[in-house]
Amino acid sequence: MFGIMKRLARYYLSRPVLLKSGAVENWLRDHENVTIVTSPAPRSCLESIIMEKRFPIIMDPPIEVLALDKIVHEIKTSWIAGIGAGRVMDASKYLALRTKCKLCLIPSALSTTSWLNMAIALRKNNILFFPGARHATATIVDPDFILKAPITLTLGGLADILASCSAITDWEIAEEKTGEKVSRRGIVAFKNLIEKILDQQDIYKQGTPDSINLVYETFLEALALCGASFSGRPVEGSEHFLFYLAEETCQKRFVHGEIIPLMTLVALYLQDARAFIKPERLREFFDGLDLKYSPSYLGIGRDEMDRILANASKFTTMRKLEYTILNDDPGIRKGTVNPDLLDWLYAL
Repeated sequence: MFGIMKRLARYYLSRPVLLKSGAVENWLRDHENVTIVTSPAPRSCLESIIMEKRFPIIMDPPIEVLALDKIVHEIKTSWIAGIGAGRVMDASKYLALRTKCKLCLIPSALSTTSWLNMAIALRKNNILFFPGARHATATIVDPDFILKAPITLTLGGLADILASCSAITDWEIAEEKTGEKVSRRGIVAFKNLIEKILDQQDIYKQGTPDSINLVYETFLEALALCGASFSGRPVEGSEHFLFYLAEETCQKRFVHGEIIPLMTLVALYLQDARAFIKPERLREFFDGLDLKYSPSYLGIGRDEMDRILANASKFTTMRKLEYTILNDDPGIRKGTVNPDLLDWLYAL
């Protein structure tokens, strides 16, 4: 049954996807009546065709639901094309949900899973909010277009999959402590996928169309495994919860492919002997891809990190998030932070 569900999930996820170099400009030339939702960098790569076709444009869409609601009435076209990274993907999905327009997602970097999944992650009053789901009518993955952006944006997207290093252990802890149902086959499959990813570092970092195709296949495999496991738990655990709390604590937006590597390492440190892999091994992988993720680089002060960790257990309880190491670690549960953890983090 697991294998059948994986194949079905993979088919459903890949059905709207066109993976082809040059496909972005071809799609735009072949379509009229399109509102473009984008940001400056990807727009600059397509400026001539956007101006030629005179598409209406929504630049730098907000991620606050109430702010997006105010621009819904501006959309008079039958299509919405989201061209950009994670924030643009989520805003475009929400606008398509509200307007019932057809939706084309065109990622400029494979920096999160948002271009492939249905979930919409936004903010409401500066707090993470999931207003619904919207599957794309079409998704264009154009390796040549994606390679116009810094390759580290797409390589950072691998961290969204490698969040499973800590998330699957969180899931196992939840089973042990709360009786939450887990997929044993799903956990084994994710562990195998993690090992495969870590062994392919040299291919990912080449920055070629073939390496972009491999990143695409990695994303597709991971989300298909979630589908077969009937859960998103294998790719979202304590590392993502710490990311959500960090944005609220620091009152700033982080690059997904920078904050998730950091928080995955934090989660693995807390999981200690229970962790699937040692944080040093994952750190070597991130460093090999030239990812930037240290708290100092991200502008998270030691006092801020202390507050993030001290409030983590209370935050997950208040938001009714799933059980993870943040609920299980004795120190974190009591709101106390091991200074050795902070020393380790600020030596990264």
